Amino acid sequence: MTGPLASLKILDFSTLLPGPFASLLLADMGAEVLRVESPSRMDLVRVLPPHDGGTSTSHAYLNRNKRSIALDLKRPEAVGWCANWWPSTTSCWSSSAPG
Repeated sequence: MTGPLASLKILDFSTLLPGPFASLLLADMGAEVLRVESPSRMDLVRVLPPHDGGTSTSHAYLNRNKRSIALDLKRPEAVGWCANWWPSTTSCWSSSAPG
């Protein structure tokens, strides 16, 4: 995608609404956003109505123009994958409390 923020690369670990909405705005302006989800802990936005064909339209809206990957960050190979992708990242976002 092209746009004024095409040089940005965002690693997005956020959930619910605020983080995904903020990264949506960046993605809409051309940033490359990679959304990282846990395979064992569903993002609750996936169950928000309305649904179209079993898919939450809220989830689809908030994650348009993004790539997505499911990683179990308790596994060393997943952490290694993030460590390899990290150096080229402009920003990293998370909804978790520090620590």
